[in-house]
Amino acid sequence: MATDAGREGELIFRYLYHYTGCATPFVRLRICSPTDKAIREELRNLEAGDKYENLYLAAKARSESDCLVGINGTQALSIAAGHGTYSVGRVQTWYQERISLVDGLRLDAQTERRRYLRP
Repeated sequence: MATDAGREGELIFRYLYHYTGCATPFVRLRICSPTDKAIREELRNLEAGDKYENLYLAAKARSESDCLVGINGTQALSIAAGHGTYSVGRVQTWYQERISLVDGLRLDAQTERRRYLRP
């Protein structure tokens, strides 16, 4: 599988690796230059995949914290403001869409309650 060499690339690879139930040891090929010479050199220097365990764990922690801060912070700020949707956190587009949906459902529920509770 080809991913970028950073945290997010490692996380994508590991998520798919675990999702498929793969347990086969893997090696890592890091290509920093697209030249034939550089690729051949990197193929001679493959590294064990477990060498990058900390990179994976860092990516996983960042992803989970992004989710916690984004979902909880966005919801808390939007409710505290009393109107509108305010986005909090590093990754905002996914949360913005979801919180808008949740906020819309909450407002619909309040409107329905008022309609049925009126004398």
